[in-house]
Amino acid sequence: MVLKENKKIVATPWRMRQISKELHELRGNLKTMISLIIPSGEDIYEVNKLISEKCATAKTLKCRKKCVLVQNVLSSVQTCLKEYKKTPDNGLIVYCGVVSLKGNREKDINVFFEPHLPIYTSLYSCDSEFHTEAMEKLYNVDGSLGYIVVAGGSCLFGLLSGDTRDVLYELHVELPKKNGYGGNAASRIARSREERRQLYMKKICELASDYFILNNKSVVNGVVLAGLGNIKSELCQSHHLDARLQAIIVKTVNVKCGGKAGFYQAIALTNELRSDEKLTKTVQLLREFEEETLQDNDKFFYGILETVRLLKKGNVKTLFVWNDLMYTRCVLRDSYRPERIFYYPKEQDETLSSLSMSEKIEREIGMKVFQKSPLVEWLVEFCKNTGTTIHFITLRSEEGRRFIEKFHGLGGLLYYKEE
Repeated sequence: MVLKENKKIVATPWRMRQISKELHELRGNLKTMISLIIPSGEDIYEVNKLISEKCATAKTLKCRKKCVLVQNVLSSVQTCLKEYKKTPDNGLIVYCGVVSLKGNREKDINVFFEPHLPIYTSLYSCDSEFHTEAMEKLYNVDGSLGYIVVAGGSCLFGLLSGDTRDVLYELHVELPKKNGYGGNAASRIARSREERRQLYMKKICELASDYFILNNKSVVNGVVLAGLGNIKSELCQSHHLDARLQAIIVKTVNVKCGGKAGFYQAIALTNELRSDEKLTKTVQLLREFEEETLQDNDKFFYGILETVRLLKKGNVKTLFVWNDLMYTRCVLRDSYRPERIFYYPKEQDETLSSLSMSEKIEREIGMKVFQKSPLVEWLVEFCKNTGTTIHFITLRSEEGRRFIEKFHGLGGLLYYKEE
């Protein structure tokens, strides 16, 4: 189980996916499960003020048990927020509540983390379940596109992540129009109009950097410029536009209007860009893996034990892991014997037996469980520390389905042939 009570979590796409699945399955008898999402840029002091107001409101609840539980959960939320003096750059997600377990038991869950991508959704909910929809949008993003829809009187910044369309910001201006004045005033008016237009372009470029660049890196895979007439071309060539964004402009399109209508039209005109680039790259690597297996030159591997052995030797170039590989890694230790490690399917811990799989191993081996964690979580951390490239495999491609069926969802490519 990835999710643990009273824990600050370091978010990665895989970890967020697992946490979201586990949170989504939890339920409470009373509406005492709080979901709090603080978007990037929001003042955390205002959020603390909101929680204090909710605490005061909770005291008026007629049900004494619910009153106490809600106050305790809100107090846990406040404790989580005390960890931060300001809202993190990517926003903050907090889940606190009392959940029901089998056998009429209850457990407190308090988890909070900064997501791996900026989140712009604001949410406060006190319900009988956790609301994880915004999290699902984040971890389902393999590649996202930023849209700048510019017109003479407005500019919209949008984000397309999978099938989710978000309007990040919309700027409205009033630019002077061309007129028929002549004489000595004509050149002055034209110059003033051009200066106002250049200031408008500069402001757009500054906002583009604010919304699409974070920690000196682009948060989108590509940028689409949409607009009326030549104004989008001016923006594309503007020296005020950040070079990191200019390098990832993938298309410019003509739209009939600005604002949200222009944003949706631009999305419709760029359907071919929505193909999953990350999936395509993974498919190409899986084909390379299949070619290695056909050549039988011993530069590939598969299986849990072989994977762990080669990772520790540092000979793994690329590792493929099935997204839903549900195995547990169990480490046993005592004072007299060498450490022993076991791997077993997660469902063996979820049988109706009174003893979990780890407890059965303890009894049979006579050693105590020192550490127990999902195998995929251990693989992610190990690859992060060693620099091994890891690719998560899904059922979305034919190559992925073949890999999962034939190699049970775990394998990879080597740097060099094993002797």
